[in-house]
Amino acid sequence: MMSCRALALVLASTVLSVSAHAKTFKTAFIRFELPPNWSCQPEELDWVCQPDNPAERSEALVIVVTKQVNPIDDTLPKYEGILKTPRAMRDLLGNSYKSEVKFARIRPIKAHPWADGLHLGSEIPKFYTRYIASTKEDKVAGMVSYSIAESVYAKWGPVLDAMIESLEITFDPNAFNELLKAGPGSLLGSRNSGIKRFAPKDEADKKAGESGGPLDPAQIAGIALIVAAVAYVIWKKRKKG
Repeated sequence: MMSCRALALVLASTVLSVSAHAKTFKTAFIRFELPPNWSCQPEELDWVCQPDNPAERSEALVIVVTKQVNPIDDTLPKYEGILKTPRAMRDLLGNSYKSEVKFARIRPIKAHPWADGLHLGSEIPKFYTRYIASTKEDKVAGMVSYSIAESVYAKWGPVLDAMIESLEITFDPNAFNELLKAGPGSLLGSRNSGIKRFAPKDEADKKAGESGGPLDPAQIAGIALIVAAVAYVIWKKRKKG
């Protein structure tokens, strides 16, 4: 049996190996080491990051959100309180359930305080979602969240947790002036993500229905992740409208 010391060395080696091949990703206010073979695409002032391999995009997703600070809503204690509360959700069949809170806390990352929480089923059924949110200069609020399918959490969890440990939030006055044009928003507010109502109706779905065969778990997870991303974009546009 491997000793605790040997196991620690193996884990440390794994993290260092990932870090060695990571690439720095940065927005106007957020910076972190993106896992190798991942890339990010802009969505208005926010970003969506996914694996480059299309076959892995149904497994994990990272979202980066920034906004102007609201003195009432954007505080670490407020974030922590939200993260400690299970979210009311609906699954793909429309059944109500509540997310399972794994942890919620305030902790430092690179000497800066962040609200940090992990839920199961808070965005997509059977997906873990971790939320890390903070503010800078009492002007900018930022959040990085990842969602990972429960079935592959052992694969992506350590990789994206290592990414989180490299997280930084900065303040740029010029970029902040652009951010003001986006209007108010919310980092951790209710997203109304009843994902069934946003189900895609493309040709692939029609063919699947015509074949008469049920979708397998991987197909369901992929559709759920895509739908959740669509729901997120719709939610953002409604909040800014």
